[in-house]
Amino acid sequence: MAHLRHELVEGVLDDMYAFWWAINQETIAQPAYRQIFNSSSISGSADVQNSALMNATLRETAEGADVQISDPTAGRKYVAKLRRFTAGTIIPDELLSDASKPALVNFVTEWQRAARTTLMLEQEQYYFDLFNRGGYTAGHSIFNQTSAEFEDPSGDFAFDSTELFNLTGNSRSFLKLPDGVSSNAFYNSLGATGKPLNSDNFDSAYTLMSATNSFNDEGKRIMNVPELLIAHPNNRKAAHQIVDTPMGAGVPGDTANGVNHNNGIVSLLLSPYLRDATSWFIYRNNGMWEALDQEAPEFRIWQDNKTFTTYLAMKVRYGHRIKSFHNAAGGNIPSS
Repeated sequence: MAHLRHELVEGVLDDMYAFWWAINQETIAQPAYRQIFNSSSISGSADVQNSALMNATLRETAEGADVQISDPTAGRKYVAKLRRFTAGTIIPDELLSDASKPALVNFVTEWQRAARTTLMLEQEQYYFDLFNRGGYTAGHSIFNQTSAEFEDPSGDFAFDSTELFNLTGNSRSFLKLPDGVSSNAFYNSLGATGKPLNSDNFDSAYTLMSATNSFNDEGKRIMNVPELLIAHPNNRKAAHQIVDTPMGAGVPGDTANGVNHNNGIVSLLLSPYLRDATSWFIYRNNGMWEALDQEAPEFRIWQDNKTFTTYLAMKVRYGHRIKSFHNAAGGNIPSS
């Protein structure tokens, strides 16, 4: 960067960070994925949590009896990592003179605004792809959290080495057998096909999530009432019929014209980022799904000493952590 004034480059970089903060502040519409995932951050590029620290066990203890101590390392490992995404452009030579700083700053800020828009779109697709690929029977790399720091024992699957939405069989379990349950075998999907969004299938998924799967890893009953129905815009007619049919108007398709017990029971989230227009999901945000999207981007300006070409680039990192399967269910889940 020999022919570039150091002060000019440093000044432009300072402007870039200030402008990025400003355009983030002016973003009025929140991305849809933040209705599903808690937005958070981690320290460093990767992180691991243990479920034993999340589920304190409370036991009745007689006077004088010892406190029963839990092992903080005895639970599941929830591994997370930040994935690296980059973008860059060439800065025209004519913008690099001292007199051209206003034009240079304008060029850089316009590029930043475009990069911010693209980042929002890419993050939206990334987080909805956890639904799109959650039923893949061979797994998918989006779930593989192995990094240079931590090994992900579940590989291309969710935290318990099973598809995020297991399609067949009771192939999931809690770490402890739930109270009053004879078999520690669970599932969280109605299947890959033949389960379109209708009142009966919605009822089945609702019961599955709010009753059958409403336990934590310690086997304790929890409140697990769905909050969202997530569907593709192409499926909006069926979605609205289920949750927006007025009370007393009857269940869609019910010849007895009974009361619609699902009216207003969940909020509706329609997203074109679902790749299959027939897949649908119900969901409760209980803090167990995290969007690790709070790290600030890094900007660089440098010059190739051979070609005298000047480059502008941005690096940003984001990822996710999923710590439960019981807060979601669905139907017509893509399997590959």
